[in-house]
Amino acid sequence: MASAGSGYKLSLGADGPPGSYQDMDRTNLFFVIGANMTDCHPILFLRVMDRVKAGAKLIVVDPRRNTTADKASLFMQIRPGTDLALLNGLLHLLVKNGHTDPDFIEEFTSGWEAMPEFLEDYPPDKVAGITGIPEVAIRQAALWIGESPEWMSCWTMGLNQSTHGTWHTNAICYLHLVPAKYAAPAAVPSHSLVS
Repeated sequence: MASAGSGYKLSLGADGPPGSYQDMDRTNLFFVIGANMTDCHPILFLRVMDRVKAGAKLIVVDPRRNTTADKASLFMQIRPGTDLALLNGLLHLLVKNGHTDPDFIEEFTSGWEAMPEFLEDYPPDKVAGITGIPEVAIRQAALWIGESPEWMSCWTMGLNQSTHGTWHTNAICYLHLVPAKYAAPAAVPSHSLVS
């Protein structure tokens, strides 16, 4: 949990996850990465599936096609160890697609001025080559994230227990901050899957 706590502290200024279980009942998009919820959090996954049955989309990123991936609206089978490239690539596309909130960024973030240049190293074709995920799937995920009024990211130790665990947490938080998806009740990252 130290890497997640550090990532929250660096990104949000506090080391606690900002999501809640009630957010799951409102969101219209789940982004699950580094977690096999059907096997490891089956009761919670039933709650996710209730929302999916009501029309929410489910994106699953995992190196293995597991039982969670079998339920996905979009399964992104990622090459192990390339999560950060994918997250940066999704942020690159949010910026390119105009799915940002400049007023929110100006008022509530710092250091953004360096980010667009940094993200130029993560165009979708390059990210596809690094991650093994087809470019069309990367573009689809970014579009759904950018257009979703309320979305929720769920991850666990698949991202945290890594030499880049803090960076992974930062990158996921940025995916919520840049389009100002912290403003909606459900649009917050949730790390509460880890008990």
